[in-house]
Amino acid sequence: MTPSVKTTAIIDHGGGRIGVTLTGIDPRQEPRVSKLATQMREGQISDLSRAPNAIIIGEALAEKLAVKPGNTVILIGGKGTEVTSSVVGLFRSGMKRVDEGQIYGLTGFAQIMMGQSGVINELRLRLNNPLIAQQIATQVEAQTGYKSVSWQEANADLLSTFAVRDFIVLTVMGAMLLTSSFATTTSSPRSRMRSGRHRDHEIAGMREYWVRRIFIIESAIIGMSESCSAGSSATCSVMAGRTSRSSTH
Repeated sequence: MTPSVKTTAIIDHGGGRIGVTLTGIDPRQEPRVSKLATQMREGQISDLSRAPNAIIIGEALAEKLAVKPGNTVILIGGKGTEVTSSVVGLFRSGMKRVDEGQIYGLTGFAQIMMGQSGVINELRLRLNNPLIAQQIATQVEAQTGYKSVSWQEANADLLSTFAVRDFIVLTVMGAMLLTSSFATTTSSPRSRMRSGRHRDHEIAGMREYWVRRIFIIESAIIGMSESCSAGSSATCSVMAGRTSRSSTH
């Protein structure tokens, strides 16, 4: 478990302004609850402690703002607080909305941007079994009265997208298999005129044996690719899985 601070801000560079979510973290504890350390493409999360008002931003956001590590940007907080910040690192999570709208800084810096010193408004914890995150979130919310969000709830839109994609893939695979079963059992008129001993099923000039093999190989490739994709998504979800709660002061 690690405490953090979450707030909103506007990042300004070269006249371009983009709204972002600023999460204040402790670089020493962050690897316990997220994959940020392994998602770094330039710099390290420890670099947040090596420059005043340092921030880490997503590669996609850096491209939009045309900035790179070592550049400075202007951050504007919700209460009008305006601070010059140094970009010390770039990360890539693989999720567009995160890479374009999430930035990280030290806890103290995020508190300054909120205008509330000493505030901790989020606790994040990582479970050994990510599948029980929703159950734990419900228990925490019932016991503390604070809003608790599991990783399933936080990524509900993404999970629904995967569900729709899986349905489409399964439908297409079923249609392919159904079509292949019809094709391989249909004999051409010419084959019926041949002797029974040499009768072959010909579909578009191909024998039944090869048609069956082609469809089986295609189905296997699609199945394996979908399994790999699902595995990667599950890993990301597991590593990013958390139950968070907000505290009031």
